[in-house]
Order: sequence, then structure tokens, then C-alpha cells
Amino acid sequence: MSNPVIEELIKYYESQGLTLEEMSNMSESDWKELPGQDGNPLNIIPKMALKAKAKQYKDSKIPSISSASQIRIKQLEEEKEALLKASRTKFIELEKLDKVKVEKSRRKVRISEFISFAWDITTRALRDVQKMISDLKVLGTTLDICFCIDGTGSMGGIINSVKQCIVQVSDKISLSTGMNCRFALVVYRDYCDGEMRTQVWDFTDSSALSSYLGEVNAYGGGDTSEDCFGGLLASIERVRWASPSKAIVWMGDAPQHGTEYNGGFDDSHSAGDPSGVTTSMIFKKLNEKNIVLVFCKLASFTDAMIAQMKLEVVPYGDNIFLQYNLEGDMATFLTITMHTTASMTAGYDSHKHHKLGKEKDYTLTHATWKIDPLWNTEEECKILSFKAFDGGDMHPLLDLLMDGAGVSERKSKINITNNPFEKGEMRLAYLGKITEKGGYFKKEVKKGVVKESRYEGRHNSRKVLIDQAHVQAVAQFMAEEFTIALKNISVTKKVMYVPVEILHIPSRSSGKNYFSLEPYLEGKYIKFNNNNGFVNKEIEAMHPLLQTFTHFTYHYTSGILMVVDVQGVINDEYYKLTDPAIHTADSKKILRDPTNLGTGGMSAFFASHVCNRFCQILKLKRPEELDTSTPMETSRKNGSLEVIDEEEAWSTFEEEA
Repeated sequence: MSNPVIEELIKYYESQGLTLEEMSNMSESDWKELPGQDGNPLNIIPKMALKAKAKQYKDSKIPSISSASQIRIKQLEEEKEALLKASRTKFIELEKLDKVKVEKSRRKVRISEFISFAWDITTRALRDVQKMISDLKVLGTTLDICFCIDGTGSMGGIINSVKQCIVQVSDKISLSTGMNCRFALVVYRDYCDGEMRTQVWDFTDSSALSSYLGEVNAYGGGDTSEDCFGGLLASIERVRWASPSKAIVWMGDAPQHGTEYNGGFDDSHSAGDPSGVTTSMIFKKLNEKNIVLVFCKLASFTDAMIAQMKLEVVPYGDNIFLQYNLEGDMATFLTITMHTTASMTAGYDSHKHHKLGKEKDYTLTHATWKIDPLWNTEEECKILSFKAFDGGDMHPLLDLLMDGAGVSERKSKINITNNPFEKGEMRLAYLGKITEKGGYFKKEVKKGVVKESRYEGRHNSRKVLIDQAHVQAVAQFMAEEFTIALKNISVTKKVMYVPVEILHIPSRSSGKNYFSLEPYLEGKYIKFNNNNGFVNKEIEAMHPLLQTFTHFTYHYTSGILMVVDVQGVINDEYYKLTDPAIHTADSKKILRDPTNLGTGGMSAFFASHVCNRFCQILKLKRPEELDTSTPMETSRKNGSLEVIDEEEAWSTFEEEA
């Protein structure tokens, strides 16, 4: 008769996934570590009873065999083992010979591929150095800002304040962003104001801008609505844009003509702009010239106009149209607005927005980490992780660039919030709690951020997400190499990129079941630089290592690539970063991505980068200092990429093979 206590214990273990059959095959160390229902080590008496039950179960599965039969079976098994041993020895000898031949052939082909790849991208990188040097000589600016201002009578009360603050801020913006800036000015009024309807002053420096503003007076404007679109069109077409980063800062207190924009206020042209200017024309031209439009809200009269324009910009990508509301004093407001705009004016592929497709419906919702109705129920999932290969005699960075990252997969469970808590230029971010197995019956719960594209279509496909993870894996490798370099000069601060993984939830419908997954970053999020020359100078003064990191990636790879758009959080021990952009010597063949601006992006960085003491200690080279006569090697020595010719590469292979 069975003991009810032991039977109850067996049922408990089965509910935890440990069956009596599995117990029958457990080792002594497994039995020793087996916990009881209270989580403490299982007492010796129930443990002995369980062992007996497991043995009884195992014996019951072995059929009764006669002694003679058992002796014969044992003899046959010994004979079989002897034959297997002999054949195995012979097979291993043959296999070793074959492996040497196959491995030698495989490595020879592989090294040939690497040499060709290395020569191609390095030659291209070094060839483009001369163009970069030329670009740097003529690249007198890296940021163009055109102020587009309502100059009608309704602005009389604040126009002088606006003018004074623009002068103050324009003097400081270069210092705070690291970008050499030019400024243009467009003042618009209304159709009834004749020659003074639109005034245009072309790009110049901040001192000349001050004299331009001195000529501006607030007058004119027949009704409440104004010729806003005429002013925007002039800002796009009648000034000479030249810098890689471009922004129009639009300031006004009245809406555009037209019933969909005027908010019900007085409008003599309720049918719309009599010249036929539309938002479609404006947004198309902004896209063509890669200009970001920023509206500075000064009064509530413009609310209906901005709401309508936000709907109309969607087909063109709403990250070309931003809005900031006036809070506090005007100078502080403008400083923050222009600084933030400068950080966001990353160059982008002008065709990218037309390929994005329809934006998803979503509502940004704040959620806590407590599971409540704001969270989905727990779902089974698979998580794909990526890491650079270590090619042994071949440099892992080249392997990573050439073939992508190594992929591993594990099963897990996850809870995700119903709604995103944040949105970026391209993606929505959700909170995620990942539950993974630990030791015996233990579970580890991790905080994560689950990201998906804001747009319908292929953007959340496995392939696109793997391409994005590829970029992060390269940045992660470069951060590891930089940390090694810092350690060599006795700097203990670590620079690291959070690992980006791919989340697959099989139960969700096709096309909506792949996401990117990152650890949740605790702390204040900071952008240190962008991909088009912006540098957060206020932060750089306290944390110069991040600009050194970008310079290091260029130097380390002999101009093949540069990691930019450096952003993340700061800890006492490390900088923890995410969402990088990478410029490459050949942006059409290596790490193809809209944020990869190639050597143009590299030039923008060096136009604003001032080498600091860490650049000097590490002896980092600028473009004009690179040796354009020698390409890069395929092997790894002392953690850096060194020059080697093809004959030396082959001889190294022959010696090692």
C-alpha cells in the first residue's frame, strides 16, 4: 500500500515537470540538490522513499529475461562493442584525413573571400578619404536654420522679444551643438500686403542675422488668417540651402487661410490659398531637400491648423514636421527647440518616407511594471540572439560585416503592454517582462523594451529586424574593442551597447509576430551625437569619451566605418548605449540602412569634432592622416586592424594549416 505523503510529493514534482521516469535516471548530485515543496533541501527520509519509488518504476519497465538469455545478450553486446570500436578507430583515421583536406580547402576559399572583401572596402574607404578632405575644406557649415516668422500686426506684442531671443540663441547654438551654423530669415504677412507680403534674407552668420532682424517690423495682415504657406514655400525655395542638416523654425500666432486650417476665425480666403499652395506641395519639397519643419506654437489660434497638417504629413513621414509649445521665457524655449531640432536633423533617404506605408493606429499609454489590465496575458515566445563570430585567424569584424552575426535561439515567455509607452522617429516601444528558466523550478524575470515599426508592411519582418540587429552587433563589437583600448590607457569606464535580440511570438498572426527586444535602460536618456554632425556640447564637456568612441571606430577600421547617433544612459561604471547608426565607406553594399550616410556622414562628424585628450592619447587619426597607399589585413593582431599584403596572408595560412 502506497504512502499518501510520498504519493502527494510525487504529484507535486510532476506538476513542476519532473516525472517519476526522469527521477529514475537522476544522478546522485541531482538527488542531493533536489528541493522540497518549501524550496529547502528535501529531507533524507522522503528522499530515500522517492529513490525507492523511482527504482521500483525503472525495474517494472525491464521485462523478465532468463539467465541463459541474459548471458547470450551480454556476449552479443560485447562482440558488437568490439566491432564498433574497431570500425570507429578506422573511421576516425579516415575522417581526420578528410577533415584536413576539407578544412584546408574551406579555409583557403574563405581567406580568399576575406582578402577580396577587405581589399574592396578598404580601397574604397581610402580612395574616398581625398573626397572627405575636400569636403571638410569647403564644408563651412553643417547646419542651416531658416527662421520663418509671421510679421503681421498681431505679432506686434511679441515680435521684438522674438527678434532679441533669436539673436541670443543663434550666437549660442553653434557652441551647444558643435555644428557650424548659418541662418536665413523669411518674414510673411498676408495677400493684401503687396511687396511686403514676403521678405527674404538669404543664409548668413549670426551677426548678419541680427541686422536682418533689425529691419523687421510688425504690420499688415487684413484678417485673422495669414499667408503661412507662402512664407513656408519661400523658406524652402528662395534661400540657398547647402548644409547636410536643414531646418525651418516657423513662428506664428495665426493660422493659414482655408476652412480646414482657420479654426473658425476671420478668413477672407476660406477656400484656401489663392495661389494654389497646398501642404502636399510643401511636404513634398521638404522631403526632396531633406528639410525638417519645426513649428513653435505661440498662441492657441493655430491649433486647428497644426492638427490638420499633422494628418496631411503622414504620407510623407511625420518626422519631417515637429511642434514645440512655448513654455517659460522665449530665450530658453528657443534654445531647447533649436538644440533638440539640431539633434534630430539626421540626414535621411528622401525616398524612405514613400516606402513606409500606412502608419499603425496606436495610443501612447504610461504603464507601470505591475501586471494589470494595461498588459497582455503571458505568451510563449522565441528569442534570437546575435553575436560577432570569432574567425580565429580572420578578423571577427570583417566576418561580422561580411556574413552578419552568429544567431542562437531560446524559448521563453513574455508579457507585453497593450499600448506603446513611447514612440521614436520610426518605432513604437512597449514594456515587456520576460520570464526564463533558472535553476530547479526557479524563474528569472527581466525588464525589457519591445519595439515594432510605426508603419504597416515589411518593416517588422524577420529579415528587416535581422538587418537592424546586424548594425547593433557591429556597434557592440566596436564598443568592446574601445573598452579594451581604454583599459590599456588605465581608463576603467566601459562603453557598451545593449544586446538587441529578435522576439518571435508564434501565436500572433503572420506579419505581426516579430519584434526587436532590448533590456530596459534605467536612468536619464541622453543623445551624445547624431549621424549628421550634431554634438551635444554641454554633455561632451563632462563626458568626452563618447565623441572619442566615434572617432575611434573610424581610426580602428581605417575609414571603413564609423559608429554615430550615440545615445543612451550613464552609470558610474559604464555608458550603456542603444539604437546606433553606422556610416560605411560603401553605403550601398555594407550595412545598408537609411541612416547610413556614407563618407558624407563621416565628413559631417569631422566638421564638428574637436579632438580631445583621449583622441590624442589613443593617437587617433583624422581622414587627412590616413595612409591611402595600403589596404587592410584579414587577421587580428593586438585587437586592431593592421596592414598585410596578399602573399603574407597566404603564407600565414599555409603555416597554420
